[in-house]
Amino acid sequence: MKNAQKVFSDVIASAKTAGDVGAEAEAEAFSGNIAYQQGPMDLGEKLTAHALELSKKPGVSRQFVPGAQFTMPGTARTMIS
Repeated sequence: MKNAQKVFSDVIASAKTAGDVGAEAEAEAFSGNIAYQQGPMDLGEKLTAHALELSKKPGVSRQFVPGAQFTMPGTARTMIS
C-alpha cells in the first residue's frame, strides 16, 4: 500500500500542476481511503475532506469521491463509502 500512496501523491502533485481538479479529487479520495485503512487516519480525513470539497466544483465528477453523496447533515464530516 505504501507504493500506492506514493503513486497517488505523485498523481495529486501532477494534477495540481496541470489544473486537473477532477484527477486531484479522485487521487485524494483513493489516497485518503488507503490512509483510513492503513493509517494515519488524520491524513485520511484531510485527504478525503479535500477531495469532497473539490468534488463540489463545477465540472468535477463526484463518482470516485467516497462519501461525496453522503454528507452528514449539520457537519463537515462525511460517511466514507
